[in-house]
Amino acid sequence: MRTRAAVIALAAALTAAGLSGCGDSGASGVSDMLGGYTAALDSLNAINAAQLTSSPSAAAVVLGQTLRDMHPTKLEVTAGNVQRYSGGTATFDLTTHWNFGPDRDWEYTTHGTATDLSIGWRIQWDPSVLAPGINATTTLRQIRTDAPAPRVLAKDGPDLMFAGTVHKLSIDPSKTKDLNASFAEVAKIVAPVAPLITVASLTAEAKANPNGPVPVVDLRDDDYAVLSDDLSDVPGLTQVPAPDLLISDRQLFSPLFDGIKGAWQAERDATQGWAVQLVPASGPPTRVVGYQGPPGPDLRTSMDTKVQLQAENAVVQLGQPAAMVVVSISSGAVLAAAQNNQASTVSSSWALTGLSTTGPVLEPLFSVINKAAGTDAGKQKNLLDPLGIGTDFPMTGVQTVTASLPGRAGAASAQLSADTVKMSPFGAALMMAALAKGQMTAPYVVQGQAAKPSAPLGVVNADVRKAATDAMTATMAPSGDGSDLAGTKVRGLVGTNGPDGPGWFIGFRGDQAFAIMVTGPTSGAGSLQVASAYLG
Repeated sequence: MRTRAAVIALAAALTAAGLSGCGDSGASGVSDMLGGYTAALDSLNAINAAQLTSSPSAAAVVLGQTLRDMHPTKLEVTAGNVQRYSGGTATFDLTTHWNFGPDRDWEYTTHGTATDLSIGWRIQWDPSVLAPGINATTTLRQIRTDAPAPRVLAKDGPDLMFAGTVHKLSIDPSKTKDLNASFAEVAKIVAPVAPLITVASLTAEAKANPNGPVPVVDLRDDDYAVLSDDLSDVPGLTQVPAPDLLISDRQLFSPLFDGIKGAWQAERDATQGWAVQLVPASGPPTRVVGYQGPPGPDLRTSMDTKVQLQAENAVVQLGQPAAMVVVSISSGAVLAAAQNNQASTVSSSWALTGLSTTGPVLEPLFSVINKAAGTDAGKQKNLLDPLGIGTDFPMTGVQTVTASLPGRAGAASAQLSADTVKMSPFGAALMMAALAKGQMTAPYVVQGQAAKPSAPLGVVNADVRKAATDAMTATMAPSGDGSDLAGTKVRGLVGTNGPDGPGWFIGFRGDQAFAIMVTGPTSGAGSLQVASAYLG
């Protein structure tokens, strides 16, 4: 905002320029008008600023568009070098300082003329008073710039994802006479590439966002090229092309990709630059000022494409929700996270965040922990933290949950049991890795960006680890529930929590620890079927 001090300074400048002979009221009039104009711009008020020009309507359009398209963090405009002449005219300079965030500044000086009209002093409107280069056909804008996109690589070498284009499809309910018919038609068209898009899923989207377009799906450029003719006939359907990060191998499907995309976008955001451009009515824009730094490093992810494909092929053996997560025991790399279509209808990140009761599979561990901790919440926490049970593992762009524990918020701990502890496949895989290694290793999805756990990582309690080892030995014995897998050299635990599950298989072989979660009837047998398919 302009202050009274700024107005006084302008009056002093007018006097120094020899305006006293013209009368103090004339000098004060120019000063007050320029003070009001600069104050209006400082507060980003285009309408008020335009009212102090000779052409308020034309000025309001230019000022409004410029303030909108420049979207400054702060704007400071200062008037100076005011010269008043006979005949009711004056000249002045405006020094304009735009700030677009830390270390993003642009300052320049323009020159203008004021006229004493019947309604008072007004700036003789010319767009160039606002910024150099602006005219009736050229506008000014500030944009984000980006360095070349980093590559996204799989753990085992190849390019995992690449920067490309998608077509965002949506249906505008106001532009179709029969919304359900449009839903049915578009679902049928995209079914070959997006089988999870159904009338039911689109109806749910419409209910969640009743006042706007209903998002359908993002189609890759090549898919859209094949389907575009059919899609053009769907009433109410619109498409908008947009840049996106795409999966190189179409066979791969994992909730990890959303996390990897988040980490990639965070890298892009960290290296973004800025530029101010003059934009003509036709032709390319001209860069005026800005800065773009160097690109960030390529992202090497934790995903092993061979392991991921193995896990995917295993979970699709079942026609009920099934998910599997595989981690490296030695490094904490999340090698794979897979779920079938049935699981994806429950949650797109079911393998990483879906929680189910553990049933009897972990009762040997819980029995030891309950006996050692009693009702002491601190002791219970010290025994659970090295297993990662209930610990948060935040990673850039990646959403995960390990477990839900009873009474954790209270002063005293609650007993752990088959029905009171819920875990995710992600949490169970980390737990098994800790049991196999003897201590927890922080997981990661992007190399160099290991999770920062919410609890200290320590050594697994010897009694807890022995209980797990004894239970795995019994499970894989000839008379054990996992005896069918004995030939695979896996060590693991299997169990189901009642006739409708969930069923679990949690095990390790070599440097891989993994967890399989299945829900629905015969889910225990289902978890063994997935394990058998994975272990070969």
